[in-house]
Amino acid sequence: MAFIKTVTELPRADPRHRAERNLYAIDGLIEYFGEGVPLKDVKVPQLRAYRRARSEKIEHGTSTSEMGVLSAIFRMQMEKEALEVNPCMMMDGA
Repeated sequence: MAFIKTVTELPRADPRHRAERNLYAIDGLIEYFGEGVPLKDVKVPQLRAYRRARSEKIEHGTSTSEMGVLSAIFRMQMEKEALEVNPCMMMDGA
């Protein structure tokens, strides 16, 4: 499933993720990962590269929010049995 589809369905599926800061985090995730990359292709190395790249542009708290939203996206896809693993859980400090 394309990244954009999984990211944009989160706020519809879980009202807690409609908060402005989470919508801002979703925008940041789309900006970094793009719309077409399959979510299953986002692995720990890509997450580490994301953290490095985003740390040059945004505050640490913002990247932490983005990682939290991304982890929720992975959890939601695991619940739907579309994915088997949440690589966010394998990150240091996650």
